[in-house]
Amino acid sequence: MRNTLCILGLALAALLPGTAKAQSTTNEYSIRLRWEQPPADVDLIRVYAGKITNQWTHIKQGGRTNEMTAILPSGGSWFFAITYQNTNKIESPYSDFVAYSFNMTGPPTPRSFAVVSGSVKQIITITNLTVLP
Repeated sequence: MRNTLCILGLALAALLPGTAKAQSTTNEYSIRLRWEQPPADVDLIRVYAGKITNQWTHIKQGGRTNEMTAILPSGGSWFFAITYQNTNKIESPYSDFVAYSFNMTGPPTPRSFAVVSGSVKQIITITNLTVLP
């Protein structure tokens, strides 16, 4: 049995190059937002996001829609607002903000602009390591 394990170990070592891969895990935070259908003259919608109200650090733009999904760099609490831009390139004031926390246990308070869902997706990153004999 010991010889079989040694041969198996040698066979596996022969298949592997001089380095092996180690993995690390990070999370991807995804949120889907929905709002009322925009007026007919709207041609661009901006979703603003930030960890503090009215301090928007992230923006996502989209065409004339009433729903958008955004990928956020971290979990915790986030605040969101939207603006409409019309065909004359005039941007509206910010909507009321909504908040979402990725660690909350209940649904958010219903509003005309509300979080539809949130999810966490694990991303595995591989880094090089030297194989020891």
